Amino acid sequence: MRFEIKNLEDAPMRCFARTQIVRFIFQNGVTSHFDMANEFALDCLEDIQKNADQFSEQQIGYWKSNLIVLLRVNSPEVAAKAEAKYFSGEKTDWSDMLEIDASHDLGGVTNRIIDRIRRGDLRTTSFLFSRSSANATRRYPYVCSMPCCTI
Repeated sequence: MRFEIKNLEDAPMRCFARTQIVRFIFQNGVTSHFDMANEFALDCLEDIQKNADQFSEQQIGYWKSNLIVLLRVNSPEVAAKAEAKYFSGEKTDWSDMLEIDASHDLGGVTNRIIDRIRRGDLRTTSFLFSRSSANATRRYPYVCSMPCCTI
């Protein structure tokens, strides 16, 4: 299956197929295939890096955020290597919020975020503000986004 996906001409379609497989394996707890899921996730991140011109900025952000969250929750060691290689110098606040929502190990997520804050890799104000804004939007989806109305 990996070979068939690699032969697709469209890089975003390759990432879509890979991410669907990764999500299925991790969300269904098919631990015997976690190695394959890790390979597919890394293949997609590599594809994004090598073929960035085939992706819109929104697609890049979407695929990278989703994949890193899936890896952080299910394969933390692979996630750490992927972040070092594919996220160097990038803001990951959005991925952090997604991980909090997806994680079953909130203590581990909290410790990792605190460690990043201590190292200066994450500004507390931007993370806390974006987190409270995301919660407000989730609870009140029709909240006005004008400066006078934001929380």
